[in-house]
Amino acid sequence: MTMLEIAEIVKNTCLAHGVKPLFAFKTGSKAYGTDNEKSDTDITFIFYRNPIDYFSISSVKDEIKLPDVDIKGWDIRKFLNIISKGGWNTFEMLNAPYWSATESADRLLCEIRKVSADNFPHVTIPTTFLHCSETALKRLGRDGNDNATIIKEFISYARTTYSALYIQEYGKYPPLNLSALVYDVTPYLKDEGVSHPNALSSYILFALGLRKDMLEDRVDYSLFAEQLIILQLLNAKLLDNFEGKNDKEIKENLSIKCEKILQNFFGNFLK
Repeated sequence: MTMLEIAEIVKNTCLAHGVKPLFAFKTGSKAYGTDNEKSDTDITFIFYRNPIDYFSISSVKDEIKLPDVDIKGWDIRKFLNIISKGGWNTFEMLNAPYWSATESADRLLCEIRKVSADNFPHVTIPTTFLHCSETALKRLGRDGNDNATIIKEFISYARTTYSALYIQEYGKYPPLNLSALVYDVTPYLKDEGVSHPNALSSYILFALGLRKDMLEDRVDYSLFAEQLIILQLLNAKLLDNFEGKNDKEIKENLSIKCEKILQNFFGNFLK
């Protein structure tokens, strides 16, 4: 799905719900470069309401969900609130392909991206990645999974673990594309006790190639068993590295900046 097609869907959805679009992000496997012909396009868009709606004593709906499709919308207040708390999914959106509804919306997004980059919570987000990798690991180990699902979850586990290592080494948000992430992280694997870093990364890229070409069922997953154990040890080591660290001051500053952005945004309507 092209960004123009995404724009059309978002504009029609906002019109149907009586809200106005700001920007939309292409997320999920299409952003990670882990998609194949069967993959859906995940879209998250940010909207705002008529300013008078925010003065209501009743709660304002801050999310729009569409049934049977991977499209959801967040109110600008919800979006900034999650960013201010170091929500890893919002940082992913800020690094994903996007569409802006207007020039002013594009300027707003640029401001949000700059504030987020300048106040990156480098402790909360990597530990969240590592806990998300554990979720992928549990899904990977379920009985009854077919080979395609197992390899998909192996890729997800590798991506989240490598993302945490990237943040540790570079101090900034990792690239969404898995191939680029593997390339950037491999030189640091040996420092974390991985004895054959190139082999681990090669297996991850091999699994990725199988998924993209939809050839998962032609390869026995037991080939990846040793690499999974290595990833688990790396995951545990990274979690231990971040344990006890505190990013409270960074998050407080980020929260103040997000509040200021929101005030300026709505302040323009009140002038």
